[in-house]
Amino acid sequence: GSPTQFTDASTINSLPGDVIQSREWDMNYDGTTFAKEAALDNQLTPAFTFPSAGTWRVALRVTSSSGCSSLFEQNVIVDPLPNATF
Repeated sequence: GSPTQFTDASTINSLPGDVIQSREWDMNYDGTTFAKEAALDNQLTPAFTFPSAGTWRVALRVTSSSGCSSLFEQNVIVDPLPNATF
């Protein structure tokens, strides 16, 4: 299949000088255990190829320089490849 492109639109409202220090992506989040994809660490616009069609829960965890973190998750639907025939 083709890679799916993601874009981190996270913002931070905090003390002056506090910035987003890390971004971690889990492309198969189970809702409990966060298992990051190390190859995608700190990427703003990662591309990822899912291993099969189906619904995948993707999670993004951002952490600020002051140590605060937030998790956002969303389902991604990957359609099966078409079978060409005639």
